[in-house]
Amino acid sequence: MDKKQIIAIVVAVLVILLIIVLAIIFAVPKKSNIIEPAPVEAPVEKVLSKPEDEKFGTVNEEGDFNLKVPQVQVLQNSTQKYNEVLIGSSFEDAKEKLGEPLQKDEYKVLTYYIWNLDESGNIKLKVSVKNEENKVSEKTLLLFSNAEEGYQISKELGTEIQDLQTEMEKVNEGMTLEEVVQVLGDKYIEESCNEENYKIYVWYDVNENSVELSFNEEDVLIQKTIASYKG
Repeated sequence: MDKKQIIAIVVAVLVILLIIVLAIIFAVPKKSNIIEPAPVEAPVEKVLSKPEDEKFGTVNEEGDFNLKVPQVQVLQNSTQKYNEVLIGSSFEDAKEKLGEPLQKDEYKVLTYYIWNLDESGNIKLKVSVKNEENKVSEKTLLLFSNAEEGYQISKELGTEIQDLQTEMEKVNEGMTLEEVVQVLGDKYIEESCNEENYKIYVWYDVNENSVELSFNEEDVLIQKTIASYKG
């Protein structure tokens, strides 16, 4: 076998090897560098609907709320502490009157503080403080009746309303606070107040059903929220 034949054989082998390599390369699919976009889900529309008829979910009938221990008196002291915290005052002023808060939740604009106003923890005070100004912008009483611990807001409040649901049929948005008092009576609690002087008052009937009525700065009713006792 001469030199030319050897060269021809080598070239032929190399060509065959090249063909095999190319076949392997093109047979294996290349992984794409393009990231497929995630499928976009259709946005879920959140609809806040107001029920056609504002009624109690579960109305407490006469005798449903029975104290297991003697009545505890805490409302007067708690509302006094609520009144001592003034809208526009500093957090330090509120802390001086109420002591160290039970809970603190800090956000970008506001910080929320919660205090217990009685030993049982059935009444709490939530205070909103503007971080930049360090001023109280809103305060809210968190009220909870508890038959097991002997605390019933309606009894201590001295309410005379027998059936709150019936009485609320006479109360409509646009009425003044004075007009509402003529219907529901003056046994109510200021539950919340903010820097715009919007206030929420709460009334109870003798079975611990309650209604929260929101008034604007002119003492005109703008919203009512009816609830039943769930404690």
